[in-house]
Amino acid sequence: MPENNIDTEAIECFNKLIWQRQCEYSHKVLSYLKKLQFGNTCCEELEELKNYRRTLLIINCYDTRDIPLNTTDYNTISYIEIKRLLDS
Repeated sequence: MPENNIDTEAIECFNKLIWQRQCEYSHKVLSYLKKLQFGNTCCEELEELKNYRRTLLIINCYDTRDIPLNTTDYNTISYIEIKRLLDS
């Protein structure tokens, strides 16, 4: 039974990280839009936002049933690769 509790905690932690990343993304977009409004943007910032969004799309599609055993039964990429995306 304790193992199941650890699994649940890992999944909850993952979900919180995704939510945190989505909040960060929204703040970055708002900041970019404010800069865009005043003509104070650069192309690199837009490319960073695009890459951040791509990462979020991949992470949001991840099926958390693979987290406890770090398998790829429900996903095409491993949880270790997802962690790398979260850290980037």
